[in-house]
Amino acid sequence: MLTGSLDDETAYWGTLYENSARVVEKEENEVKKLFRVQSNDDTFSEMDVNSVNFRELNDRIIKAEDDNQKTVLQLIYSYYYFGKGYRLWFDHYKKTYSDDTSNSLVNDKIRECFPD
Repeated sequence: MLTGSLDDETAYWGTLYENSARVVEKEENEVKKLFRVQSNDDTFSEMDVNSVNFRELNDRIIKAEDDNQKTVLQLIYSYYYFGKGYRLWFDHYKKTYSDDTSNSLVNDKIRECFPD
């Protein structure tokens, strides 16, 4: 039983076990929300013991990991080429202007591509 020396907030949160149970329940709810968002395209159906197909689920995991790896590589390449393009324009302006002015001109060039 909690003693009177604990403040109301501490008393409300309960024991370590109760706190752990709340965290697990909260995480489960978050995962369920993610599944609801992701499963709008009906690729995942409700499961019961008889419908579990570990081979299919494993294949989905492998495909998702492959897709993720491709996406990460595309992101890295995009950052690389963005930086390379920045450097090319900087070097172009550097022939005529100072570093600060060159940076400013490159930033202006980039802003032109993103209208308000």
